[in-house]
Amino acid sequence: MSNRMFTVIVMTFNQENVVEDALNSLLFQDHEPTELLICDDASTDGTVDVCEKWLAANGARFHDTRLVRNSLNLGIVKNYAKAVSLSRGDFIARLCGDDMLAPRALANAAHHLEASGAEAVFGNVTEFEWRNGEFLVSSVRPGSHVIPLFSLSALEQFRILSVVCCVPAPGAFFSKSFFEKVQLDSFDVLHLDDWAMWLKSTSMGAALRYRPFEAAFFRRHRGKHKNQTFESLCSRDIIRITDTLIRPGVAKLSFLEKSAVFLNRARHFAMVNQHTVRARLYEPGFNILRSFIRLRLLPKSGARRLFFSRTQGSTKGKPLSTPFPLKKP
Repeated sequence: MSNRMFTVIVMTFNQENVVEDALNSLLFQDHEPTELLICDDASTDGTVDVCEKWLAANGARFHDTRLVRNSLNLGIVKNYAKAVSLSRGDFIARLCGDDMLAPRALANAAHHLEASGAEAVFGNVTEFEWRNGEFLVSSVRPGSHVIPLFSLSALEQFRILSVVCCVPAPGAFFSKSFFEKVQLDSFDVLHLDDWAMWLKSTSMGAALRYRPFEAAFFRRHRGKHKNQTFESLCSRDIIRITDTLIRPGVAKLSFLEKSAVFLNRARHFAMVNQHTVRARLYEPGFNILRSFIRLRLLPKSGARRLFFSRTQGSTKGKPLSTPFPLKKP
């Protein structure tokens, strides 16, 4: 078992009703030493109070704990970059304040990071939601149609990720050197920092790797962020990522991949400028090209799994099983 320090960064913002679940999941980790770093992005509810009470009761279980409260809201990416700069561990896990780590996730991740020599290792993410009076499993990611991606070279990953962002961020664990390489604070994005990180890493020759261990629980919020403002901000992120991270490596892409990147950018540029009809005209061509590009995974995944199997196993719709009871909404 690795004895290198793992830093768990818990990122919070107005999550007083769920953050205790996230923190409680850390009590079922057996990796030592572990640093707990909570970065609150200027919450206006009782999130910080919940964290302080939890630390008072459980902080002694960790090698070190810190609660950092931003005086101003920095946004997801800047808050994340700040937390990484404050971390002291050799390995880093990010935990959003409404998600949870799976039991023994840190120990398994540390083992795989050391054994593989990779700078980013991904495990399984169980997505769940509150429905019909109970927490039910929505899916387990990455799906069987995505897993072959992780066995490709960094160049092949970059080419596919330029068109399809299919990597589940909650299941990611990193070495500190990963962030020294990608320079998170250099990204001019508000929400899509995960896609930016995967592109920057693979463009620099550092491949993403997957191991079949239970990594995290991802809480889905029905209807959350499904509004025009959020969609517009994400479209702006896609345009910036295309211009700053994909275009410099466009010579690495095939004709089909370049065409898909062009259509995707044009589609989101139209959306930002509220040209809805024009955006819809670009969509069919982009979707067709994206399907052809996914065929690169066909030899390892098989046609049926590539196009029809979107989740692992048969857990969809079953009650969520966790080592502690979750707070009901």
